[in-house]
Amino acid sequence: LRANSIVVARLKNPVEWQSLDGQPVSVVILLLIRPSEDNSVHLKALSRLSRRVVQDEFRETVQTMRDPVALADYIQQQIGE
Repeated sequence: LRANSIVVARLKNPVEWQSLDGQPVSVVILLLIRPSEDNSVHLKALSRLSRRVVQDEFRETVQTMRDPVALADYIQQQIGE
């Protein structure tokens, strides 16, 4: 892994994932953090992402934005330092 990364996967068929609202999950976000990073890096990224995923506007944007570059820029703006 050359750089820390975020993967966004939109599922064709939503799945049950014990979500807090009881609804099936249609978007999965994966954080990939280099092993060489300080342990706090993944915790900071997870903390920022956790604050955003509870916001309706963030979830709606991630679910509907189709341009991968624009989506990457949006997520970077939302959870980047």
